[in-house]
Amino acid sequence: MFYYLSFLRPPPSTGPLSGPISITPQIANDLRTESLDGAQDVYYSWSPHQDNSKSVPSLITKPVKLTTWRQSSAYKELLVPLPPAVRDGQPWRLILTSNVHGRPHVISLKDDNLGHTPFPVMSMPIIFNSRHPKTSVTGKQEQIERIYGFPLKSKEHDAYLTVREQTSYDLDKVKKIQLVIKVKTPSDTR
Repeated sequence: MFYYLSFLRPPPSTGPLSGPISITPQIANDLRTESLDGAQDVYYSWSPHQDNSKSVPSLITKPVKLTTWRQSSAYKELLVPLPPAVRDGQPWRLILTSNVHGRPHVISLKDDNLGHTPFPVMSMPIIFNSRHPKTSVTGKQEQIERIYGFPLKSKEHDAYLTVREQTSYDLDKVKKIQLVIKVKTPSDTR
């Protein structure tokens, strides 16, 4: 069975420049019906949001250990420090991963150990705002993305598939569920 990192309590859509953001990570199967049995280290990274819809984030901060996830602490709220040198109005994406090597935010389908650790997750952009009071309540995000890397015949390049998932339980309010697939091939880099 494959396990996926996700957000039981997602990050906000807008965050303050004055302090950390609050999340609750989750490790469960794809339907979120079975939690991981055991312990798993969880790391966080930040990626500056790029407006280029064809790009797979290549710039991420070095993963930093956030917690060791266990079922006994599955509902624990965690504080994530802000991205380094974040500026007013700048959007960043939060990445949770259990891998610190290579491209930890990409699920490599050529990896011999595929599924050995939970699949990473990336939030939608969080806009950091200096006028956003630390105490005000903001809307929580209702979508996440996962990036899958497919090996091509050329060993030097991969194709990437980005899958966006609707995580809101209030599906009657969702007018359209969208599957976003972005594929980046070597020809996109020219």
